[in-house]
Amino acid sequence: FWKVYNKLQVEKEHANDMPSYFKFLTVMALNVFAAEKVDVAIIEVGIGGELDCTNIFKKPAVVGITSLGLDHTSLLGNTIEEIAWQKGGIMKLGTPAFTSPQLTPALEVLNQRAVEKKCPLWEVPPLCEYDCDGLQLSIGLKGDVQTINTSLALQLSRACWGILLK
Repeated sequence: FWKVYNKLQVEKEHANDMPSYFKFLTVMALNVFAAEKVDVAIIEVGIGGELDCTNIFKKPAVVGITSLGLDHTSLLGNTIEEIAWQKGGIMKLGTPAFTSPQLTPALEVLNQRAVEKKCPLWEVPPLCEYDCDGLQLSIGLKGDVQTINTSLALQLSRACWGILLK
């Protein structure tokens, strides 16, 4: 904490140049990952995507977008389409992207962003459609959000693992 904080204090140009708390934690985490020579880091976007401080990676292994709603409208926009545009900002050229099921207007925007960014985009299947040698997958929390997020996490893991094995 203090190593990164002091470095930022020394290098800032103006008195108010320190990053917000979330941005600082992101910088600190990335410094720890670099120092520890982390092979794989799972980075969750804070708010948004296009302008989020975590959106600094040029070629992530894979990206995922969870179900969108009318959250953080003061930052992301007032409509599901505007929010989808912001969230689609994490997609990168040629990087596999996966999305949870979305409302049709949001999915249309995400598909447009994927085309703009030349990024393949897939919608994840329901968790009940996964085949694990004939076994049904089960998770502890059985709510809709949890099963949708589990499906997304499985697809991201599969894609990342496949990329890392090449």
